[in-house]
Amino acid sequence: MKRFLPGMLLGAGTVLLLLFGSFQLVFLVFLAAGVIGGWEYCRMAFGERAAHLMPWLVSIVLLPAVAGGCGRVEPLTTALFLALLFGVCLLLATYERWANGFDFLCRLGFGSLWVGFGLGHIFLLLALPAGNLWLLTLLAVTGGADTGAYYIGRAFGAAKLCPRVSPGKTRAGAWGGLLAGVVAGTAVGSLLLPEVGFSSLVLLSILLVVVSVLGDLAESMIKRAVGVKDSGTLLAGHGGVLDRADSLLFTAPVLFYTLHFQLLASG
Repeated sequence: MKRFLPGMLLGAGTVLLLLFGSFQLVFLVFLAAGVIGGWEYCRMAFGERAAHLMPWLVSIVLLPAVAGGCGRVEPLTTALFLALLFGVCLLLATYERWANGFDFLCRLGFGSLWVGFGLGHIFLLLALPAGNLWLLTLLAVTGGADTGAYYIGRAFGAAKLCPRVSPGKTRAGAWGGLLAGVVAGTAVGSLLLPEVGFSSLVLLSILLVVVSVLGDLAESMIKRAVGVKDSGTLLAGHGGVLDRADSLLFTAPVLFYTLHFQLLASG
């Protein structure tokens, strides 16, 4: 119940926001969540020694996300380069504070790619025709996969999926997550987007679940490297914002480019 109730409330609020909120409102709400997620990432990546630089670090990480609010790819990719440029400038201005400048740039660059670039693609998705419905379908895939992996893994998990990275994840959980994610994504997609072929939704859901697992494991590697269990404590039973959005930040670009290049067959 500690995990279920907050998850249901968060999910219901997100559904209502995407169905009835304007693009501007959704942008502001998601960007606010991105600020929290960016703060969580920078705190994990740079530790307490960077507390006085957090506004600068978070701003650089989120620069691509803000540009994604324009609804076009070009500003987002331009902002990604600017994030690199500003990161180099920040490093030069504070160089004596860091033991390894290359390590600093790698950590900041990954944050800009993962958090900023990934969130920016959520905004690109929203700007597409029926973008809110596509995002709801994506949330169904990632939410279904996460829920299936958690409960099936707890009930039947024994063999570990990737024990050196995330000891709690099991192969049974991965298969359960795949099944639940495909069922949820196909069901919601068929309901909201009937013009899309059923087989296309199934194949797309499989791809998105696989990518979501990679996103989940990527965050697990980061948390293991810095020695934390969760990215934050904001969401009771779910950790921080990044603990809920890790898969979404990987899958949103995959879905966007699938639609952008018109790779799906119609029903």
